[in-house]
This record gives sequence, structure tokens and C-alpha cells, in this order.
Amino acid sequence: MSYTSQQYAHALYECIKDAKKSEIHPVKSDKVGATKPQFNRVKTYINNLYNILVKNNDVVLFKEMLDKVSSIDKRKRNIVEVIIISSHALDNNVLKQIQQALPYKKTQIKQVIEPKLIGGIKIQIGDTVIDGSIKKQLNSLKQQLK
Repeated sequence: MSYTSQQYAHALYECIKDAKKSEIHPVKSDKVGATKPQFNRVKTYINNLYNILVKNNDVVLFKEMLDKVSSIDKRKRNIVEVIIISSHALDNNVLKQIQQALPYKKTQIKQVIEPKLIGGIKIQIGDTVIDGSIKKQLNSLKQQLK
């Protein structure tokens, strides 16, 4: 039976969702001068899941699965990931105005620079894309003139 990266991600998320921060990142030993990281519960879960991926010939899904675990975590904590695509870096004040205009309490803004964009911006929230680019506006105008 073949599994999807989403299924693997949900399985890993369920295992690690209650982990403390100290369990997610390796911690140093308390011994003076010791710098060897200690293995932790989360690392064990990831290693075990990786072995399952190898056994199922699904190693190609590993990176995608880790990205999806992050998305699942954000969704469970009611954090909406917003991707703003523009032709150049936007000023922090502009990003803040966009964030305040959104109807969500918690947002995580990620800015992507796409030099091929003539001007304007695109905003992606989940599967929804709000296209305010000049190219989109020109194409709409072209369709209206036909």
C-alpha cells in the first residue's frame, strides 16, 4: 500500500505535537565541556519514519512531508500563512498594512520576489490567490476590449 506525504505528515505530527521545545532541538549535556548532543524523542520519531519511508520506497516524499508537518502545526495553532509575491522587496510598512487588512488574527507573512512580475502584487492564502498584478489587469482589459 502506498501512502501520501500528507498521510506521513499527519502521522509524524500526531507523534510530536506535545513535544517540548527542548525535545525538538538537541540539547547539550550538563557535563562541563561536553558538547555532544543528546538524542531525543522527536529525533527518534523522525528516524523511525524515515526508515519506514525507505522500506516503502517513499524517500522522495521526505522533504514534502516535513513541509506539510509545519503547515499542519500552523493550521492547528490558527496561524494563516500568507505569501506575498512582488517584483521587488516591499517596505515593512506596506507588509504591515497588508497584514492588518487581512481578516485573520494570527498570520505569518512570507515575501517572495518574482522579477518577471511587471508590477503590482499577488497574495496567496492557502489555495486562494488574489492577483493584483499589472499583467492580470492588462489581460482583463484585453478580454473586455474583445
